[in-house]
Amino acid sequence: HLYCTGEGRPTVVLEAPAAGMSASWAWVQQAISTTTRVCSYDRAGLGWSEAGDGAFAVDAVPGQLRSLLTTAGERPPYIIVGQGLGAALARLEAERFGADVIGLVLIDPPGAQAVSGDRLVTWSPWLARIGLLRVSGMLSDRAAGLPQPLGDAFTAFLNRPDHLTRASIELSHWDDVAARSVQVPVFPRIGSLGS
Repeated sequence: HLYCTGEGRPTVVLEAPAAGMSASWAWVQQAISTTTRVCSYDRAGLGWSEAGDGAFAVDAVPGQLRSLLTTAGERPPYIIVGQGLGAALARLEAERFGADVIGLVLIDPPGAQAVSGDRLVTWSPWLARIGLLRVSGMLSDRAAGLPQPLGDAFTAFLNRPDHLTRASIELSHWDDVAARSVQVPVFPRIGSLGS
């Protein structure tokens, strides 16, 4: 699932945090779209995107995003923005996209240190299946304040076992994603924004 708004170049690509999706960026996308083209998307298995045939693989995410942008006709140059786990993935995407990425914004990027697993996320697919998440609203507050109908959609996905299963799988690879991303050199690139 890819959602693009606004006109102009460069195109800003928004990479959602762990368990997030395109709707997570609703206010940010709305603001950026007044200045340039901006795209948010759902990684495979999250939100409105199907999981596909393969298991989650760190190396597959940049290629899937590149394929999605190309198929949709979105052209470089890109500025990639990521938050949390999305920041780590953004670094890997910037490396894979090469000179097509002219900017990288990392919000709360994970370091190379290991993190302990979040028990709520691990158990969330099962809690969603028995309806406990919806009744308790344990994850629903993450969608608070988003514009409608996106806030309701994000709340619904935060209570769906399929979305939460994929989110749990991604989070189980957190240490690998973080360790690989900090190995990617981030340096200023000199380029032109011309057409």
